[in-house]
Amino acid sequence: MPGEWICVFGGHPANRRIFWSDRAMPVTVSLAAVAVADLARAKEFYSRLFGRPADLEPMPSLAQWDFPPSGGFQVVENAGTAGASMATLLVSDFDDFLARLHRSGIATGEVITGVLSRLTRIQDPAANVITIAEVPAR
Repeated sequence: MPGEWICVFGGHPANRRIFWSDRAMPVTVSLAAVAVADLARAKEFYSRLFGRPADLEPMPSLAQWDFPPSGGFQVVENAGTAGASMATLLVSDFDDFLARLHRSGIATGEVITGVLSRLTRIQDPAANVITIAEVPAR
């Protein structure tokens, strides 16, 4: 099996690593997770954000939205780390998604045009930062 570049992002810039590996473990599904203090309030917010209720609630402290075939988003009740999470959501129709956010009462930050795509940021009720970005053109 040929090697590949692996990028690991930690919460602090000092924890970020990019390295070459010839023994990389293939990842099938990746889940983003944010910590909140009030799960009920967060479920209402994320249901508006995603346009539907959670797909799974496998335990009393967790709600999960699935995005097949390879991803998902989890909201975890953990008062000790609430508000310290960051996640990025890539959307195929940025303008439509932005308009839907505004219609559902979710405030967005400034739209930033980057090298690869446009993005904006929102905050959930716990103050977690969620970046919404358009899928980069290939």
